[in-house]
Amino acid sequence: MMSVLAFALALAETVAPAGGPFEDYYRPIWTDIRLSGTSDTGNAVMNRAWVFGREGETVGLHMEAIDCRRSASDAQCAFSVRRSASLSPGTRPVAGAPALPALVHCHVDFSLDEEGQWYVVHTTRRGVAHSMTSMRCRTEGAYPL
Repeated sequence: MMSVLAFALALAETVAPAGGPFEDYYRPIWTDIRLSGTSDTGNAVMNRAWVFGREGETVGLHMEAIDCRRSASDAQCAFSVRRSASLSPGTRPVAGAPALPALVHCHVDFSLDEEGQWYVVHTTRRGVAHSMTSMRCRTEGAYPL
């Protein structure tokens, strides 16, 4: 099971802007996007099909227009993620499957851990085995900071 999950995580190519003032936030954002694609963490737009693709689909995710505000111990970022997808040769689109958005706009909250590394804030829900992400994404209109 773990090797199947590791393989699935490798299928989605992720690209973030190189360097820049927000570089510390890229890894936790991509980690949270992948987590959203594997379990219901409250980010319905970034479901398994959107993040990893449907059968026979190769997906690339590209972060755009990131802007962040921070204090000493927390931060918020707003950004967009563009999805590109192509079908493998000989593969047909999934019949009747709804179209997936090419661009989503997101907002996320961060905190610093004990080692000074940023992480995406998650909260727990009563009666649910896993946490809920603070990352919220939508298909219409960018989030203000």
